[in-house]
Amino acid sequence: SVTQKIRVADTIAPVPPTAPGNIFVECNKLGFPPDDYYALDNCSGSILGSMTSTRTPVGLTGYEETRIWTFTDASGNS
Repeated sequence: SVTQKIRVADTIAPVPPTAPGNIFVECNKLGFPPDDYYALDNCSGSILGSMTSTRTPVGLTGYEETRIWTFTDASGNS
């Protein structure tokens, strides 16, 4: 007799989309709605990114917001 074992594992991280371009806004009073970005994964398909943001003061009344999207597939690859 002969035996064959097949191990299936997802070890490849999702492929993130291109980051949105930097923007400059004058007197933003309403805030920025978060954008939804999706990555493509070889096993999980389309994955919605999880966004975090930080704000850094600029001048007396301005700020710069940095947004980071993280894409994690069903196997924990990000």
